Amino acid sequence: MANTYAYTGPGTRWAEEDPTAEDYLNVSRINCDHLHEALNTITNSAAADGIMTGSWGAGAAGTPSIAPNGDSNTGIWFPAADTVAISTGGTERIRVASGGGTLHVRTATAGSVTASTSHDDLVVENSGAVGITMLGGTNDTATLVMGDADDNDRAFIQADLSANTLAFSNNGGAAFTMYGTSANLGLHETANANMTTGITINQTSSDDKLFALKSSDVAHGFTGVMETDSYFTLGKYNGANGGTYLNSVREDSAGPSFSIDAYGGTADTTHSSAVVGLFDHYVSEHDGANSSTDITANGMVYTFRGRVGSANRALFGIDEDGDFQYDGADGGAWDAYDDAHICRAMATATLDPKTIVRSKWDEMVKYDKQTMIDIGVLGYCSPEDAAEGHAGLVNGSQLQRVFMGAHWQAYMDRMELREVCDLQQEQIESIRAELKLLSKEN
Repeated sequence: MANTYAYTGPGTRWAEEDPTAEDYLNVSRINCDHLHEALNTITNSAAADGIMTGSWGAGAAGTPSIAPNGDSNTGIWFPAADTVAISTGGTERIRVASGGGTLHVRTATAGSVTASTSHDDLVVENSGAVGITMLGGTNDTATLVMGDADDNDRAFIQADLSANTLAFSNNGGAAFTMYGTSANLGLHETANANMTTGITINQTSSDDKLFALKSSDVAHGFTGVMETDSYFTLGKYNGANGGTYLNSVREDSAGPSFSIDAYGGTADTTHSSAVVGLFDHYVSEHDGANSSTDITANGMVYTFRGRVGSANRALFGIDEDGDFQYDGADGGAWDAYDDAHICRAMATATLDPKTIVRSKWDEMVKYDKQTMIDIGVLGYCSPEDAAEGHAGLVNGSQLQRVFMGAHWQAYMDRMELREVCDLQQEQIESIRAELKLLSKEN
């Protein structure tokens, strides 16, 4: 303590001869008086301001300043100014300082790094691996709760040791849950019998977006479909009956809005109804009782739609029989062209020249590859793309117009030829009748 006391009583004969009983009595009386004075000093100091002070050395982890009798490497010590540390077994366990965290539990120093002042109420430090363990009762729960002045459990992380789940919650509801033994993650869901490892999202009663991808680079402005910085969403197609829709939005710029690429596999060369392609689409109806059923006869299986004429319009479709239909509102014959010549020019422009058998009639063909491009039957391919092995695409609907026109023009040719034949037949019959009359006159 700050005050020290020394013996100031009558002299003794201890140095000269053995002490007497009176000597022992004097020393004991004086020591008791000094002890009483010291205790009064400590009591009066604490009573005055509620603080008891004393002087201890700094100490160290293995030799703390304040230690229990018989356990000198366990206790309290003072590693620096305004710093208190607790050691057990000669190792520092807890440190409380004016900086570095409100409560700093340290096994060993991690170096010169210090905790963020925004997150330093509890700091756990070690020179190597570091961790915090929560141990609870068998098949019970372990919970880390976060709250504020308005709600003492606004958010929490809870492990259910009986159900083997780990839940992350905000505003009282279990939002994300990890469950099972194979790393399953659920949103408003804690079980999925059809999933070993994966993610399950339960939308509950919501009918809007289920999943969205965003980018700060994107601002397409098409907010009637999704937020302007979103570029992909998926969700429930029908609020009551399910189904899925995918939405992809790009800014109003050149390029695709949605692209699917598939790589790998080996293509099946079977050309029958049993074939399955590298990119396969499968559609089936079902009976609502876990069984697939056939598609309705003549039912449309696939449709490709687009925004045309201020309306959503089917452009191409394939029905249950494999028949395909397309929007041919602008179809029809090209009466201004000789369609048979177009067909021949198309063949010579797209087929391997070695496979074409030419005749004298080829000299009468009036069109060439450029004509096919001009009228839209064949797409244009730049010389640079052609050098890389590309070619112009055939416009099937335009080619259908050519075929329709060719048939009609062939029909007109036949009818005109029939008219000529009929006229010649009439002329022949008239000549025959005249010859018959002349033969009778002779």
